[in-house]
Amino acid sequence: MIGKTISHYKILKKLAEGGMGVIYKAEDLKLKRIVALKFLPPELTRDKNAKERFVHEAQAASALEHPNICNIHEIDEISIEGRDQMFICMAYYQGETLEKKIERGPLKIDEAIDIAIQISEGLAIAHEAKITHRDIKPANVIITDRAEVKIIDFGIAKLADRKKLTDAGAALGTLDYMSPEQIRGNQVDHRSDIFTFGVVFYEMVAGQKPFKGEFDQIMVYSIVNETPEPVTALRSGVPTELERIIDKALNKSEKERYQHMDEMLVDLKALSLTARKDSGYRLEKVESLAVMPFSNTSGKEEVDYLSEGLTESLITSLSQISNLKVISRTSVFHYEGQHIEIQKVARELKVNKLLLGWVNQRANNVSIGVELVEGSDSSQIWGEQYTRKFTNVVKIQEEVVKDISTKLKLKLTRKEKKHLSKQYKVDNEAYQLFLKGRYHWNKRTADNFKQSIYFYEQAIEKDPAYALAYSGLSDSYALIGIYGYLPAKDVWPKAKAAALKAMEIDPDMAEAHNALGAVESSYEWNWAKAEKTFQHSIALNPNYATAHQWYAGQLRILGKFDDSLREIRKAQGIDPLSLQISTDVGRLHYYVKEYDLAVQEYQKVLELDSNFYPAHVWLGLALLEKLDFGLAIESLQTALTLSGNFAAAAVLGYAFGISGKKTKAKKIIKELKNRARNEYVQPAYFGWVHVGLNELDAAFQYFDKAFEERSWWVVYMKIWPCPEQMIKDARYTKLLKKMGLPM
Repeated sequence: MIGKTISHYKILKKLAEGGMGVIYKAEDLKLKRIVALKFLPPELTRDKNAKERFVHEAQAASALEHPNICNIHEIDEISIEGRDQMFICMAYYQGETLEKKIERGPLKIDEAIDIAIQISEGLAIAHEAKITHRDIKPANVIITDRAEVKIIDFGIAKLADRKKLTDAGAALGTLDYMSPEQIRGNQVDHRSDIFTFGVVFYEMVAGQKPFKGEFDQIMVYSIVNETPEPVTALRSGVPTELERIIDKALNKSEKERYQHMDEMLVDLKALSLTARKDSGYRLEKVESLAVMPFSNTSGKEEVDYLSEGLTESLITSLSQISNLKVISRTSVFHYEGQHIEIQKVARELKVNKLLLGWVNQRANNVSIGVELVEGSDSSQIWGEQYTRKFTNVVKIQEEVVKDISTKLKLKLTRKEKKHLSKQYKVDNEAYQLFLKGRYHWNKRTADNFKQSIYFYEQAIEKDPAYALAYSGLSDSYALIGIYGYLPAKDVWPKAKAAALKAMEIDPDMAEAHNALGAVESSYEWNWAKAEKTFQHSIALNPNYATAHQWYAGQLRILGKFDDSLREIRKAQGIDPLSLQISTDVGRLHYYVKEYDLAVQEYQKVLELDSNFYPAHVWLGLALLEKLDFGLAIESLQTALTLSGNFAAAAVLGYAFGISGKKTKAKKIIKELKNRARNEYVQPAYFGWVHVGLNELDAAFQYFDKAFEERSWWVVYMKIWPCPEQMIKDARYTKLLKKMGLPM
């Protein structure tokens, strides 16, 4: 074949040969480029139906556009020496297969994790498109000279009837990487890829395959029945979390494995942030940074939005760097207006670096000063002052991020560089409007949400391709829906439209995926779809605390309390001083009836801020379950005084009913009805007060109405400590089923 011209390809060199065909390096004479040609064994393409299925699968795979999936240029069939020969033309990559790399011995831990993340990202995209690879193995993974992973041979395994080949002894090379369900001849789905990827990951780390057998029958038995030796027993320095990830992927039962590649990707990315590095492949240790609130030194209140907005924008940008842990906005703004004691703050936030800054506007110029300091001894690492025209503030943000990356010796991936560069390609006036929108959004009142929507819409008008502004708009509508300021139908569809537009502009924006997850969870009640969306958001940016927090909220509603606690703890690690996240930790204890622990969590929150009304609400509810009616009602009355919130009023009414103060409970209902004449009050609020009064007929009437209106609070029926007679009521079960909640 060498030197021959097949179609318009000149064969240059044989690259590899195996049971699924021969691969050649070739020159595309039409387009003057180097490609790889894979000629498939004729015996695999004789069956017409099998061939059609393969072509369909390969066409679907060729439509996948992802940096970790090999590009397929063409599928064709020609006659060679009187025999029909099918071939695939693929992109050619300089590098080596993962198989060759592993032959030299186990990979460094951090390198194995990085390769695993890239494989996971490619498979996640394929699975999302309903494409299962079926033959994940080191020989089908190319590592380019730029350390980029390329998965090859999508669809080829489907061409072969793997069970027949195994029975005939013809699939010896790939038996090691088959899943139990493949071996049994069962129907396989994307979870089979997760198992075989687990085999590959094990081999990268341990330097040997997890299942062994001198003969095929012994190997088959091992894969189906035996537990592999732990990787920690084969090699020192392996993180226990890495072993847990591999073990979960290698579970014999499809139902006990990771259910989606995005789930595994979330854990891998979290591992990459915390695993101790043992080589120069990446940083020796993961850097952690808190961007402290920039001070406004201009003396102008109208510049507050700029100092706050620039702080948050830097947090958002820096959090997208995978080997940098960045503390979230909520925690750093706890120190706003305070004198910053470097070492004390670093200890409290558990970071090793702090970024301090100030903003000063004079006429048409803006000056921004930044200082990067070491948390352990307060020494300055680097400082800089940037003075630009006010019309070029976004450029300063770009420069600061680049300078910090350089000073911390952070290695940005090409994907990270590309994503960050998109954020800086924005009209400066639109950027200013976006900052104003975010400033109001963070105030979390009904009027401020309206203001934030106004500014986000103005930003979009100035720059229709501004993805962050669409994402912010979605967040505003979402929180209006969650807080119950307007009917769900008036805000959630708008939140979804804005999130989808943001994703259309920037498919890799974690914030947009998280916003969409909120819609799917809080409004559409499509729990399975929301779970995948939240997981994808976290995979895109494991540093995004809100994604972990909102995903934890969905898991909580579904009664998956252990998983919810894991996610909320991750959020807490990124945002340790967030009052809401810490309150959510207490809520988990509340729902599993650990009321003493719940009370402890709420009291910790109130020590930080005694005016944080949600902690008073949940403290009151926990005390109510402890039958401490006096303190419970006192706490709930404090919450209502602080907030004037309908939810706080409803919970107080519920407590009055439970504690036997029926007149006061009915007074709450009357007050809510009066307010409902001019303002929107969620039907579920009335329902819960009637539950407290043990008026179940009235309660279910309101809950049915809440279901029709998609009133958010009704979903808590699944986990709320409802009275036994309510749980036994057929209407309770019927409503849970209608909401798609597990029984």
